[in-house]
Amino acid sequence: MSLRFHEIIEEGIRIINPFTAEKLARVGEIVQPAATTNILDLCCGEGEMLSQWAKTYGLHGTGIDLSHVFSASARKRAAELGVSDQITIIQGDAAQYRDLLPDPDQSFDIVSCIGATWIGDGLVGTLELMRPALKESPNSLILIGEPFWNMEPTADVLKAVNFPPELYLTLPATLQRIRDAGYNLLSMVMADKNSWDHYKTAGWINGFRWLAANPTAPDAAELRDWLETDQMRYMTIDRDYFGWGVFILSPTD
Repeated sequence: MSLRFHEIIEEGIRIINPFTAEKLARVGEIVQPAATTNILDLCCGEGEMLSQWAKTYGLHGTGIDLSHVFSASARKRAAELGVSDQITIIQGDAAQYRDLLPDPDQSFDIVSCIGATWIGDGLVGTLELMRPALKESPNSLILIGEPFWNMEPTADVLKAVNFPPELYLTLPATLQRIRDAGYNLLSMVMADKNSWDHYKTAGWINGFRWLAANPTAPDAAELRDWLETDQMRYMTIDRDYFGWGVFILSPTD
């Protein structure tokens, strides 16, 4: 899906993942950041995690997102919660974050990428991308959001989703992939069907409302096709086959 369609579908969705505010708060309770904590959030979306944690824990953070729309929303959210002086939002390619930071050598107590491991061509590559920004400390953490298979996909399922079979693994195999990449899994918070339904249907509402308001837009037919295809795939495959979670990790060395 194009960035433009993401901006239409996910406009106003504060947590751009199959996650509820309660689950995001649970991640914060596990991590327990302090006022001295500094976090780098890659592909920060509308900045909800950064702003909520700045308000709750007093931390400081930097978010990077490719979308002008989401970056503007993230700054607006920080202002709404009164934490603009604690949060910096940078519009740009998170995969090139070193070129975007005011200090390219800056390190952080927490580095997160919640649901956008495409920036490193998958989980392992994204962990490699994140590691140089992580402060060398026994208390430093990586937070990464990642899908996984709830069950082994059939050949028909793999054909329908149309991405490499090794891109995502079952949950036990994802754990082994994390370990092989050099990390301990400290904890995790999982999405469930209700949070998946909430996220997906919020996007459908946005999409169909946009179509109703813009029926003659050049890409209206393409968006309608995407929405209808996404609905059917979600009902027949994704809702049962896909899990999603935030994994809280620490380096093994």
